[in-house]
Amino acid sequence: IVAACEDYLKAAGIMETAFPEIVKIAEKGIVTDENYAETRFMGLIYNRIGDILFAEYYYEQSINNYESALNYAECTGDRMFVANLLKHIGDSYYLGNLPDSALVYYNKALVARNDNEILKCNINTTTASIYYEKGFADTAYNLLKMNMLSSDKFVIAQTFFTMGELLFKEVKYDSALYYLEPCFENGSKPMRLASAKMLAAIYESTGDKERAAFCNKFISENAISEINRSVKVREIANYYNNYQANRDEEKHRKEVLLYVIFATLLVSIAIAFLYFSKKRNKKLSEMVKKQGNTVRNLKSENAKLEKKNASVTALNGSCSGTNTDQCLKNYISSNIGIALRKRVLPRKISKKNIGENYDIALTDSEKILVRSQANKCIPSFTNVLTDKLGIKGDNVLLCCLAMLGFSISETAALMKVTYQSASRRVISIKEKLGTDGDIASFITTYLQNFYNNPEA
Repeated sequence: IVAACEDYLKAAGIMETAFPEIVKIAEKGIVTDENYAETRFMGLIYNRIGDILFAEYYYEQSINNYESALNYAECTGDRMFVANLLKHIGDSYYLGNLPDSALVYYNKALVARNDNEILKCNINTTTASIYYEKGFADTAYNLLKMNMLSSDKFVIAQTFFTMGELLFKEVKYDSALYYLEPCFENGSKPMRLASAKMLAAIYESTGDKERAAFCNKFISENAISEINRSVKVREIANYYNNYQANRDEEKHRKEVLLYVIFATLLVSIAIAFLYFSKKRNKKLSEMVKKQGNTVRNLKSENAKLEKKNASVTALNGSCSGTNTDQCLKNYISSNIGIALRKRVLPRKISKKNIGENYDIALTDSEKILVRSQANKCIPSFTNVLTDKLGIKGDNVLLCCLAMLGFSISETAALMKVTYQSASRRVISIKEKLGTDGDIASFITTYLQNFYNNPEA
């Protein structure tokens, strides 16, 4: 989000620098054929920033950018562009819990372009919800009935959903089912999810357990996909943060290089001056060289010590006072821990039927989530395994599953490997740890000792 907004703001800055008259146009409201395209482009830039912020629920910031876009759109005379921006501002106020302000901008949008059926119907759908919340149910239903005359499929779908939602709130379940069931079957994903939640409640109240279970299953599957999406978002965020850090590091490296060149130049001048001085030229030159080497060595050693001290300090701060047993309980009761147990335990997996249960194997995103949740619940968990105990690669994932309490057979199914392969990994890990006992118990004890004395 930050990267996208930065790029759009850079584009706006480039336009304002290349065409300074555009800013004056927005202030005076006067546009000519020569600068029409540039003016409209500026409006589109701020419109797009507003869309990005609106999609991520930053409604106050989205309003500011939509209003900036509106200044340019009004200059172009494009009534549809203006009407859409006014509607976007109204939507932001509505979702930002300011319905009165939303109604003002919806009315302005209709004034700007009252001959557009789709725009009018979309506004009617939202204003119907506002009037219903204000206690004007008849007005709300009349607006929705007007929308039913539309020939646009999207308008009809939105109208059906809103009508079903209002009837659900009034506990008129028979009528609500008429409108919500088509939305669940044929609507967009957000519409299907919202419809499923209301339908599940209706079916449960009427005793239709089978349909209620079907809706609840759909809701659960969507929740899992949202977990996977959040993992992907974190991966993208980490990628962008690393990109920013690398860019800053490169800038810093160039600055240091210039400093070194400048310092080297001064040292060279000093050495030349000393070299051409009287009798101590050679001796002074050797002394400078020797002292320079000593300083570089001391700086190198000092940097290594500072890096080591910083690492130890950070680790001490994150692990101080940690209770390993409580951390393990938190990990086992986490969302991923509960989800995996629900997936594995009903299967009753044994050494003989592992191949029949490969369908429960972890996806790549779940593997990432298992590791990241371990670090979140148990401080520096994967770092301790890798740096202190020498456990790397998929063996780290195996240790995570062991901490969650899964047997070798269950772990083999989750990692989609044979029982023999999983057993060899367990034996290898035990040899690395120097224990014949349970892996999870050994790691738990080791972590508690480590947290109590990280420098040992």
